[in-house]
Amino acid sequence: MQKLSGIITSSIKIISYSPLLMRFQLTDRRQQKYNMLIHTHALRFFQEARPGLALTALVRPNQRGQWWFASLQSSTRKCWFKMNADARVILQRIQRYFKKIPNTYYAINIVDDRFDDCYNFFFIVHKKNSRPHSIPLRRVTPYDLESLKEVVREVRKVYQLTIKYTGFTTEQIRWLQSPK
Repeated sequence: MQKLSGIITSSIKIISYSPLLMRFQLTDRRQQKYNMLIHTHALRFFQEARPGLALTALVRPNQRGQWWFASLQSSTRKCWFKMNADARVILQRIQRYFKKIPNTYYAINIVDDRFDDCYNFFFIVHKKNSRPHSIPLRRVTPYDLESLKEVVREVRKVYQLTIKYTGFTTEQIRWLQSPK
């Protein structure tokens, strides 16, 4: 058995109902992708898991290069999926609008709203030869850069889209874009 930690980067698909068997893709920190199969904790996993959520599990390989989800680490059982609630909502809404249509530009715009003391996230969809559409995703109310950086980090783990910053100073943008 081997310990794997990573982010769910695909939708969770039910392969079989009897016995219950599900498939998803896990991407680790080195951007290596693993095809995962889960049977033991399938119902709980299907209820709680969403693309973009982090997990740690004990896994074992099969002959097809897939990894069987053997069990959860006991230390992570209570806090199986750790993610900022704002980041979770933003990722769910991006997944809804991100269609991967050819000749279409996708980006995220983060606006510093100084008057309401919040940050607003927008999803930009710009099809070729048409006007861009700005779709509101979420208003993040903890008005501090540290919490904003955490949300941006979680979104970047799943989607490597262009992020535009509006209303921020150059120093703030550099700090938000720094890896640490």
